[in-house]
Amino acid sequence: MSDRPRRAEEIEINPIEDGLVVYDPRRDRVHHLNPTASVVLELCTGEMDRGEIVSLVQAAYNLDEPPEREVDDCLGKLREEGLVE
Repeated sequence: MSDRPRRAEEIEINPIEDGLVVYDPRRDRVHHLNPTASVVLELCTGEMDRGEIVSLVQAAYNLDEPPEREVDDCLGKLREEGLVE
């Protein structure tokens, strides 16, 4: 996993009421991301490392504990689907 996850350049991101719709033209696939996955994807700019993303998700949702496992799972799935490099 990259130290600084970055969204795949080719994807098209469209906001919707409850998250994002992401189209990957390389795979001709459409993904509907829930609000949390949308936040994680938006934070994948290549400028922040995994720990910074965890901290920002924790702050965004006012969580008592850092959501390390959840963010790792989300990043893994986004990478598996080709949305994050």
